[in-house]
Amino acid sequence: MVPDQLLGKKFGNYVATELLGAGGMGAVYLAEHPQIRRRVAIKVISRLLSEDPEGSQRFLTEAQAVAEIEHANIVQVFDFGRTEDGYLYTVMEYLKGEDLFKHLRKGPISAGEALPYVEQICTGLQAAHDRRVIHRDLKPANIFVLDGLALKIKLVDFGLAKLLGPDADGWKTETGVVFGTPRYMAPEQAAGETSHVGPATDIYSLGTVIYEMLAGRTPFEGSAAGTVLAKQITAKPPALSDICSQVSPAIEALVHRCLAKQPSQRPASAMNLAELYAASLNATQSLPPDIASKAAVAQIDFIDPIAATLPSGSVEPILSDGGVANRAWPFILVLGLAAVGSGIWLAYGLSQNRQAAVGELTQAAKRKTLGIAVDLGSGDSQPVQRRAVNLESTAVQAKTVPPKKNKRSKTRRIKTASMNRKTPLDAGGAPSRRDAGRPTSAIHADARSAKTPLPQKAKERPPKVPNHVGEGTIGF
Repeated sequence: MVPDQLLGKKFGNYVATELLGAGGMGAVYLAEHPQIRRRVAIKVISRLLSEDPEGSQRFLTEAQAVAEIEHANIVQVFDFGRTEDGYLYTVMEYLKGEDLFKHLRKGPISAGEALPYVEQICTGLQAAHDRRVIHRDLKPANIFVLDGLALKIKLVDFGLAKLLGPDADGWKTETGVVFGTPRYMAPEQAAGETSHVGPATDIYSLGTVIYEMLAGRTPFEGSAAGTVLAKQITAKPPALSDICSQVSPAIEALVHRCLAKQPSQRPASAMNLAELYAASLNATQSLPPDIASKAAVAQIDFIDPIAATLPSGSVEPILSDGGVANRAWPFILVLGLAAVGSGIWLAYGLSQNRQAAVGELTQAAKRKTLGIAVDLGSGDSQPVQRRAVNLESTAVQAKTVPPKKNKRSKTRRIKTASMNRKTPLDAGGAPSRRDAGRPTSAIHADARSAKTPLPQKAKERPPKVPNHVGEGTIGF
């Protein structure tokens, strides 16, 4: 089939005017109705497939199934037929915009920006699955982003779609035949296990698309198709956070869940995936990072078993508004700040008390040292402050090394005390009780005759302290 040969050919009521794209299985043309000027896209399959009875019947059945879906997120099919040359074709709505593959060439997007994409893709997939249609080739090139201010997505190219037969419980396809694009194929699809191909197969492909939107690459890549298919079947996908550090653990866990090797471990449905993605994103944005990651993952694991039985939209309010963690974390934060503030205040108070106590002890030591220096009186005419080399050093030495006692002074005090007991006058020169009323001259006369020395006021001599007090101590 040479695509350019069909330009100007008539397909029903439409004439092909421009080649939009071509592949191994066929080509897509822009066509126009000559009278009403309506523009459409016409998909033409190759002559080989057109002449194959099984291929032509599958093409017709798939066109009928897509036409019956009639959903806003799925391309519409208007007509079906065969040309005079024997080519089978379908007439579809003409879309203005670009596919997601070209859209992602600008770079990866954040998890929040990916939310409307995920929701609309899941909505379209769910509509197809409800009509027992499996896309089987879901990839960015088959996800069309329409031009316009508001995001609008259409799923296209259901040429490899798998249909549930009206008279069978299985899916119409040939066992052992591999259909799809290797980088986006589910393990059961890559292994040719077509009996296991179902809605979960599209969930795996969508998980790969989400992975690529966030990380800028697919989980499994390689130059050879066989290598990529082997990885899809056996290899563990690289952690999304290793490639995109901004992604939250909750979103990462959900994406890797879509990439589970066993179909039963993936989200139950396309709408379930959309609800879980929105819930994970809301939990991450409304909670602190350390709580959000754990809470969102726990919520996913808890809700998923029953999410398929709940009405659409009933999961998100439970997660975003009713979570205990959402209400409790502000109080926990306030209590934590109060505890930290109390600890700082207590430490500051203890430090101030300690400094005040040290200051009082230092001042007391200085006063005591100054008093000792004055009492000792070394005879130096200079001020005491100049004689004391270091008041604090002297205070320390005076406290730790007491001055030597003067035995001579102690002996004299003892003798003086004994004489006072024999002296008719007391220490102050006043008459004792026995001599009360007698003249002072008589008392002195008796004292001289008794050879008793007159009382003298005891003069206590302070102990001598060497002038080198303070030497050898630590100074300022």
